[in-house]
Amino acid sequence: HFGGRPHPEATKPGFSGAAVAGAGVAGLALGGLAGYAAGGGFSSDSPRHDSGYHGGGGGAYGGGSGHHEAYAYGGLRAGAGRDDPPDADDDGSATGTLAGPHRADMTRPEVERCKRQLPKDSVSKKRKLVSQFRKELDFITFDAHAWAPENLQARCIDNDTNGITIVTQCSVDRLPRLAVMAECWSGKISCAVCVPSEPDAAATAVSAIEQMYLDTADKRAAELSLVLYQEPLDIAGEVNERTSWARELYPINALRNAALRAATTEYVWLLDIDFVPSTGASQALLELAEAELGAHEALVVPALEVSADAKMPATKAEVQQLLKFGKAEGFHVSRYPKGHRATNFERWLQAGTGEEYMVEYEMGFEPYVICRRVEVPQYDARFRGYGLNKVVHLLRMATVFDFKFKVATTGHFVAAMEHEASVDYLKTYGPARDPLQVARIQALFDMAREEMDVEIAMTAHMPELSMITSCPNLSASATRDVIVVRLAIMVSLIRHAVCFVLVAAMEVSRVQSERWLRRHHVRPSSFAKAILDCQDDSLIADTRESQHQLQPVLRG
Repeated sequence: HFGGRPHPEATKPGFSGAAVAGAGVAGLALGGLAGYAAGGGFSSDSPRHDSGYHGGGGGAYGGGSGHHEAYAYGGLRAGAGRDDPPDADDDGSATGTLAGPHRADMTRPEVERCKRQLPKDSVSKKRKLVSQFRKELDFITFDAHAWAPENLQARCIDNDTNGITIVTQCSVDRLPRLAVMAECWSGKISCAVCVPSEPDAAATAVSAIEQMYLDTADKRAAELSLVLYQEPLDIAGEVNERTSWARELYPINALRNAALRAATTEYVWLLDIDFVPSTGASQALLELAEAELGAHEALVVPALEVSADAKMPATKAEVQQLLKFGKAEGFHVSRYPKGHRATNFERWLQAGTGEEYMVEYEMGFEPYVICRRVEVPQYDARFRGYGLNKVVHLLRMATVFDFKFKVATTGHFVAAMEHEASVDYLKTYGPARDPLQVARIQALFDMAREEMDVEIAMTAHMPELSMITSCPNLSASATRDVIVVRLAIMVSLIRHAVCFVLVAAMEVSRVQSERWLRRHHVRPSSFAKAILDCQDDSLIADTRESQHQLQPVLRG
């Protein structure tokens, strides 16, 4: 019921230094570290550096040497029901998928036979396009207006930070899904809603949001608070070709960040809008989080996918009945096994309350997790539309912030009903997909992964930079900038310390010289004394200059 046999692991020849060398991080210190990594200075023992996980530089769509990565991401589809993977006329040029029908229980020889059906130049063409986009496009975050209207906020009795807040996002057309979530969850929900940029459409959207909030007030079990997010219209005649491609795409990770910033409880549950928590999950999961979660640990809540003609399960027993009749399965295990395979649904079904178990992160793992709010890094807001936006966030949590994952066995879960594919999904996958959009996502994912490799390398070989973990609410690009600034601070501190040591040494030398002169009854010449005074004054001036330069840096 959960996807059959696991995929064979690809070979792991070691970490490719090209990822670090190509990160483009300026500065002598960063360049030296990148050169060290490129020279093979990092071990391949860690899974985050294996080509089997990174696809040998080919990325998540399988353009590289990690063949099982090509298979896994080729099966990736929207959360729109268990539709079939691409059929035999799919040449794989857009997503690196394998031609022909493929299943979760395919053996390596079967995978290789499917792979041979691909046109020989399809992958190379895609990689050339990815390389071209990395040079010609800018992947940026857009300015936006986010606000929390008072009439769309939960009326909390106090400012109690105890509890779990579901952090999610949606567009106006998914407001009915938000209403269902709020009926089934008795904790808090922080949801960011995307408001159109065009004034008339924005007014209509805000009106619909307010009406939904009023209409569901008596049905809601949750304390629902909404954040409205709106990006400005492009100025007429000022179209930037390097960034305009991203404007029309749904800002999914920017919305997630807005909802995360609005949350106030100690724990947050990072969840998508189409999921419904099982009955009684709020209190049970809160008690489990308080008892089990240590620093940088995440609680994995099993996610299920339910057939459209079945009733949404409320208990674990009902889940088992649906599984028995083929009406449910682990989320996306049939077409994208790596997304939730590590959860180990078979073990979860057999586990009793209090039998939580740790699971190993694998590339592509994207569970719905509960963790401490202050430890959650910001989502990479450069990712827009459909594709790898959550994968890259979990990858960052697991590698850069070293999160560990523990599966909850209270019997609670989240489930999503089959539904139609989103517009952004159709741009990335399916028969009408846009190969240019696929290449853009691949290029951005490669860049984000390289940035993470640089951060990991730097913190591993310069432990002083581990202080970056105290600022988890930063995007990947912002984190890199912070590292550069902190390197500058370290250099300034070292310079200041050297000047201080030299002044102290000169003072000791002066005292000893005067003692020697007195002991031998020799009076120093005015010339020698002037030289000593000049040296001291020069060092003191250098020290004061260093101090003066350091102050604004420290304030920044």
